[in-house]
Amino acid sequence: MNEPLHIAPGTLELFVMGALSQEESRSILEQASTSPELRQEIDRLEQDLESLAWRGSVEPPKHIRAQILESVRSIPQFPSLLQGSTAADFAPWLLDLTLPALHEFENMHIAELDFEGTIPTGLVWVKSYVDEEVHTDVLESFIILEGTCEVLMEGRVMSMGPGDVIHIPLHTAHSLRITSNVPCKAIVQRVPVAR
Repeated sequence: MNEPLHIAPGTLELFVMGALSQEESRSILEQASTSPELRQEIDRLEQDLESLAWRGSVEPPKHIRAQILESVRSIPQFPSLLQGSTAADFAPWLLDLTLPALHEFENMHIAELDFEGTIPTGLVWVKSYVDEEVHTDVLESFIILEGTCEVLMEGRVMSMGPGDVIHIPLHTAHSLRITSNVPCKAIVQRVPVAR
C-alpha cells in the first residue's frame, strides 16, 4: 500500500498496538474514515497481530486462568446513556480531563473517552453552538455536566442544564445553542445502529 506522506513508516503498527497518543490515534482514525486503502491496511495489521498472538499463546494453568478471568470480569463496563447511566457513572473515565485554554479551540473541543469500544463516547466542550445535523446510522445521546444550552429538535426548544440527558432519534434534525457564560460540557455517545 502507498501510505499517505503524512503517516511515517511504523506508525500504523504502533497504532494497531495501541502505542500512539490519543491525538495521533485520532488522526489515523480520521484518515482511515476517508481512505479505504488505509482502513484495509489497518485491518490487515490487526489480523497479523492477532495471528502472531495466537501463535505465541500458551494455555495458563487452571488456577491462574481462573484468576485472570475473575480480574477481567471485575473491570467496570463502560456506561451507556441509553441504559440510564448518570454523570457519576462516568467518573473513572473523566479523571485528568480538563478544558484546554479557551483560545486553543474555536467553538468545540472533544476528548475521547471510548472511541475504540462499541459505544464511541467523548467529553465535549462547546462555546456557542452546534449546527443542525441529522444522524442516519447512530443514536446520539448526551448528558450535560456543566453550563446550560437549548436543544432545538422537531420544532421544540428544550432547555438543559447539569444532569439533564437527551436521546436523539434517528433521522431527526437537531441543533444546540449555548445559553451559559461558560462552555457547555457534556458526555456524548453515538451508538451505531445496524442497517
